[in-house]
Order: sequence, then C-alpha cells, then structure tokens
Amino acid sequence: MQNYETMVIMKSTLSEEEGNAALGKIKEMIEKIGGTVLQSENWGKRRLAYEVQGEKKGTYLLFRFRADGKVISPLEHQYRLDETILKFITVRMEVPLPATTATPAADQAGDKKSAPEKAALEEAPTV
Repeated sequence: MQNYETMVIMKSTLSEEEGNAALGKIKEMIEKIGGTVLQSENWGKRRLAYEVQGEKKGTYLLFRFRADGKVISPLEHQYRLDETILKFITVRMEVPLPATTATPAADQAGDKKSAPEKAALEEAPTV
C-alpha cells in the first residue's frame, strides 16, 4: 500500500455544514474503494488563482490516505461524477527516511558536487 494525498476544491456555495458533509462523503468514498484515511482537513473557502466553471472561490479539502495504486483511477472517476467538485489532484507521497538512518559516508557517496560547488554552497548566506 502506498501513501497518497488528495486535494479537492469544491464549489464555494457550500455552507460550513455542507463542506463537512462533503468531507465525510469523500472519506467514505476512499474507505469504500479499499483505502484507509489517515488525515482529513477542511481548509475552508479560499480565492482561486483563476476562474473555474464560473467560480472565483472554492472550498478546499485535504485527504491523506493509504491505498493500492489501482484504486486511484476509480476514486478520481467518482470525483469527476460529483458536480460540486471543481478540481482535484491526487499525488503519491514519498515517505521520508528517519534522520537516524542516514550516515555521513552515505551522504558523501551520493553527493556528486565538485569541491568548489560544495564550498560555494557552504559559504552562501542564508536568508
């Protein structure tokens, strides 16, 4: 099973209760297709970068879940059928390795920068 993250933008005409109901509906959709929801958040209404289907604002919902790769296509198909969803994106999340497993020797072996490049990076001021 892989970790995924889905951002869904719904129509801004939804009230707070309807937004939370949509959150529950999508959560059920993910679980119905065989996924396990790890986290879900309602980010509320925000202005869109550009107009989508005549809407200038949208309600943003974020989901982090675990599922097999084969369930993403049916899930996105369900998103397309829902008329209240303006946009969505699903990405696979790479799980970062714990900091304790990295060794300095492994870092040096994987780093292919030349000595002048390394020195320039080390001397560069931080902002």
